[in-house]
Amino acid sequence: KKAGNHAKFFVVDDICYYIGSQNLYIANLAEWGIIIDNEEQTQKVLEEYWNPLWGKSYEDVPEDERDFIVDNVLAGLELDRNPQDFSDLSPEELEAMLLAKKAARGGGSSNNLMVWLKRASNLKNADGLFSGSSDSYVTLRLVDGDGKTVSVPQQSKVIPDGGPNPHWNEQFVFEGLDTPAAYTLKVSVLDKDSLFGLEGQIADYLAMDDKLGAATVDLGTLANTTEFQEMEIVISDGWFSDSTVSLALNTHGGWGN
Repeated sequence: KKAGNHAKFFVVDDICYYIGSQNLYIANLAEWGIIIDNEEQTQKVLEEYWNPLWGKSYEDVPEDERDFIVDNVLAGLELDRNPQDFSDLSPEELEAMLLAKKAARGGGSSNNLMVWLKRASNLKNADGLFSGSSDSYVTLRLVDGDGKTVSVPQQSKVIPDGGPNPHWNEQFVFEGLDTPAAYTLKVSVLDKDSLFGLEGQIADYLAMDDKLGAATVDLGTLANTTEFQEMEIVISDGWFSDSTVSLALNTHGGWGN
């Protein structure tokens, strides 16, 4: 006899699956489901549930009694069954692809780094005496031993007229890191400039943001713990006092010393 499947069941590369009630269209319903990210369990559910069901609903059904033609459905989806080979990509295209893949947490490592950007102290005023105080922001970048970017760079919000002691209190997560203990976190503090006091995208394009200071953190010095590890790093030496940034880093107990 023919059989059907009302449950919503999705399998990805035969290594993980979803089963539940969530439809592919928007519906004002209370939906639920579970994701099983385990290849052994996925193979078991394929053998005991999906393959027999697929046989009863299609493969073992005479062609003249089938409800649809698989080839026509797949052709209508216009899927690219022959994607570009990685070896054909330029170094820039390959790096962009890998960064996007890591950002989407697709096939990458489970090693993460959380950066809690707290505040800065004693920043210089790059705008001059009569132009207000610096509109400061921070950029964060992870690089490997060759200085190559290994994850998508992060940027804080801009603090307008933040003065010498701006507070950001923002958290950022770098995900899918292969060998994080071998990486370096590069921290740069900048002043968001505009041209001659003008505002807007054109002025921002023509102006060059002033660097207020920079520093690095060797991630190989971090401990393997779920606790935040506090630090204050010097981004610029001063005559009377140094400019510093207060951070806290967390490896989520997944890596470190």
